[in-house]
This record gives sequence, C-alpha cells and structure tokens, in this order.
Amino acid sequence: MIILNIISRFIGNTKKIIVFGELKNIEDRIQFFAELVDPIPNEMILTFMNARILDDNCLLRLLDIMNGNTAVKYKIITFHSYLYSYFLRFNIHNVYYEKHNIFTDNNLAFKAIAIAGSTDSLDKILKLIPKLPKSNASIFIVQHVKEGVQNLLPELLKGRTEYAIATPKNGEIIEAEKIYIAPSGVHMSVLNGKIYLDEGERVNYARPSIDVLLKSLTLQYKEKFCAILLCGYGTDGYKELKSLRENNSKIIVENPMECGAKSLLINAINLGNFDAIMSIEEISEYLSDKIGEYYFNDVQYIDFLQSIYERYGFDYKNYESESIKRRIYATMVKLNSKNFKSFSNKILSDADLFEELFLEMSITVTEFFRDEDTFSFIKEKILPYLNSYLHIKIWCAGCSTGEEPYSMAILLKEMGMLNKSQIYATDINPYSIEEAKNGLFNKSKFIKAKENYKKINGSKTLEEYFDKKDDIYIAKKNLKDKILFFHHSLLEKGIINEFQLILCRNVMIYFNSELQEKVILLFNNSLDKNGFLVLGKSETIRSDKAKKEFKVLDKTNKIYKKIIKNNDLGD
Repeated sequence: MIILNIISRFIGNTKKIIVFGELKNIEDRIQFFAELVDPIPNEMILTFMNARILDDNCLLRLLDIMNGNTAVKYKIITFHSYLYSYFLRFNIHNVYYEKHNIFTDNNLAFKAIAIAGSTDSLDKILKLIPKLPKSNASIFIVQHVKEGVQNLLPELLKGRTEYAIATPKNGEIIEAEKIYIAPSGVHMSVLNGKIYLDEGERVNYARPSIDVLLKSLTLQYKEKFCAILLCGYGTDGYKELKSLRENNSKIIVENPMECGAKSLLINAINLGNFDAIMSIEEISEYLSDKIGEYYFNDVQYIDFLQSIYERYGFDYKNYESESIKRRIYATMVKLNSKNFKSFSNKILSDADLFEELFLEMSITVTEFFRDEDTFSFIKEKILPYLNSYLHIKIWCAGCSTGEEPYSMAILLKEMGMLNKSQIYATDINPYSIEEAKNGLFNKSKFIKAKENYKKINGSKTLEEYFDKKDDIYIAKKNLKDKILFFHHSLLEKGIINEFQLILCRNVMIYFNSELQEKVILLFNNSLDKNGFLVLGKSETIRSDKAKKEFKVLDKTNKIYKKIIKNNDLGD
C-alpha cells in the first residue's frame, strides 16, 4: 500500500513500513500511526529513509505503541546518523544503515555494470550514461521494450558518451569501454566472456528479461559487478537480486519517490536485497567514483570552502583553519575517501554527504547549568538588575540542543521573571534546533542537570520543571512557551533584536580573529545600552575595536557589560 511517502507491506508474519519523508504533515502521521497499530504483526520492521529527527509528539507516541505491544518484536532501521543518535539517547535500539558505506570499498573497481528498468526508465538512462567517465568497465542496458518495436536507445546515446554503443550479436566477445543494449524480443545473457541472445520463453512475462541478464552477470563477475535498478512496473527485475547478494555483487535501487512507475523498485526494497537506495544524481556520482580514475592533486583548502559557500551557503572560510581541517579529515576517514578530489566532488554534488561534513563541523557539547560559577553570577548579579525592565529579552546564540536556554528559563521562573521574559535560542545546526524544540532529555542528562542545579543553589527541585515519561524528562510547557528556537548563522545574519542579555559560549573558539571581532560587534549592536554579554571560559574579547564597547565584570567567567556612551545618555 502506498499513501503519500509511506510504504507498508506484510511478508509472512512480518510487517514492513518504510517512511521516505520527515513525518511533518498530518496526513503522513495519521497513516504512519494507523499502520503501526492495525493489524498487529508478530514482527515489525520500521525503516526511516530520510528523517533526521522526529518531533516530541511523534517520538513519544512511537514509544507508547512499542511499549504497549510487548508481544511484537520491533526492529528500527535508520538511514541518517542524527536520527540514529537521537533514538539511542532514549534507549530506542536501531540499526544505522549508512548508505555512504557504499563508498567505502575504494579498492574495488567494477568490471561490469547493468542498468535495468522498465516504464519511466528511459530518461534516467539518458541522464546516467553521459556522466560516466571513460573506463575499462563494460556496460549492459536492458529495458522492457515492446516486441517488434525497434529500441531507439542506441541512436539516442550516440554522441552523448565516450563509450562505444553496440546492439550485440549472438556469441559476441565482451569488450571494455563498450555499452551493450539488449535488443527487443530476445533475452540477453553472458557466459565465459561472451554475449548470448535467446528467443526462449518469456521470463516473468518479459523478453528481454532483466532477471536473466542480472543472474548471468553476477555469475560471471561476482563482486566486480554492480546492478542499477531503475523505474518500472511488473515482477521482472527483482527476483534474482538474492543471487546477486550471494555473489557479493552490488545492488543499487533508484529512490522510488523519483518515479511514476515504482512497483518494481518497491518490490525490490520490500525483499531487502539491495545495498543502497539512491537518487539518479547519487547513482551517477557513485558510478563515477567506482569506475573513474582519480589522482591526488593540490586542490586548495580555501577553494573547497569557497565552493561549499557557493553551493550550500555555509561560510567556513573565517573559521579557525586547523579545527576545520581536522573535521574535513575526520569526515574523509568516516567515508573512507582517500582522494581529496573525489571527496570534494562527492561533497559538492551530494547534499546528504555534505550533511556528514556539516554535522562533523557542528559542535553540540552542552549541558544544563554548565559552569555553575557563570550561572551563579547571572542569577545573583545580572537577573536582579534586569528585573527592573518591563520586558526582558535574552539571546542564547549557539544553543545546540537547548540545555542552556532551558536553564535560563528555569532561573527566570524561580525569580518570578519568566512571564515578562522572552528567550531567543539559535544555532547553525537545524537538527539541533529541532531537538531543542522537542525539550526531551534522557535520564543521564537529567541526573547531571540535578547535580549542576544543586551547585547554583536552586530553590526548588528540578523535577518541578519537567514531566516524566518512563526515563524521558520533558520540559514543561510554561518553559517551552517562553523560548523561541530558530535556525540562525552568526556569520550571515544581522541583528535580530535588542537584548538585555546575550550568551554565546564556546562558539567563537572556532572562529579566527577577524570573524570573532565581527561577531562581538554584532552582539554589541544587538544589545540594549545596559546589556550584558556572557562568553565561554576559553573565550575573550581580543580586538581593540571590540574592547572599547565592553567593560569586564568577571574576568574568569568572561562576563561583560556594554559600555554606556555619552550619546546613549542623551548628552
């Protein structure tokens, strides 16, 4: 059954549900949870293909259903590292299928590639073939073409590729650097380095049959063979995928959300015999990497960062270079990409791969009431002063997963100031922001929060600010309502309000001097004339220009007050 972007199917006593979206719209949620509860199977396999995070309502409801159906064996598969980690934080066991692991067999070059499809596949083939670099691989294309109708693909591909194009003859010897297109009305197979054509009975109602070609290629080339399954209807093309897995051949399935005709792909996915689900662009990049020739070169670091900025809008050029280089290297190791040119091409052509680098660059270390001396100073010296304001605006810049703004909200609540306050919490990482909005925290984080809360002499018990569900602690609505979370870059965005207090801790240590000065002056312009600025203990105001705007209140805890200028006093 296909409703929106959710696929559900029973195989024996096992129910498989594949979610291709983020579960953000109401129709998807209704369908998803309806599939979870009716009918109840013996085993449930949930696969999240694209989701980076679930909101608090979805996550809690999913846990309710799983905990309520103890007779059901649940298995969760995730395809994004952030969702994988988020589930683990709440003891939701899941298997992370890192689709980019498909890139890790760098020493394996394919000798044969089959591109197979039915309805809707022609346009995809015409996109893939021109992008393939010249190589020693042999390419085989098989489509379900109506018998008696000439296959026009050889003519359409002429002039679009460096490969020789051939409509093979029976017994023809297979050559490298050549594309073989299956003729209509006959099966095409390979054996002992030759191509054979057979007018035998239809297989799975098809002639030529995809299954016939794939089975012969996997027996011939084994791990040196890769099959690409494109759009189509019918049953021909997925039944022999099991034999490919047994021979360690690679199987790439096109993302069915790109196709009108998708039943062929959905059947393959439901059987589980595949290595990756990719878009056409991802398939193109993968094949180029596996058969192309890449050489080490002196691609400059700054050129790569400039290209990232132009492609994705994230500017890392003024970050501290050694820190960024370490994170680029860590991502290369993670993706097992030893060639920088190949790595940079992948990052710049694949938004999902860029996310791996982006998340590596995004630091998410935080905790409730972190650095108790800093929070004690805020509680005892700054907030009493701000209490004279009719309305208080606080900005937590680089808020990560939200512990700092929730800590501020708790302090304001204890001092009777929350109702007249508004906290703005921002971060460059959109997934951290979504997690912060959820306001869900696991037991270990809460235990640490209680320790820190005690150190700042909190006047109540921390449990009063949270609801509890099993081992999950949920920030109360009165705290959430006073925090506005949104995605924001300190590098690209300007002033967002006039604040009485700004906290930006352990963010600028990753900036170079030029960018640090720019951000400090941004904070200065965003502060009320009597405003306060709190930095991390390892940070300081370095530039002479920025120093003129602030006086030091606490040198150890890096707390500053904006200097009141004469023109601020009306003189």
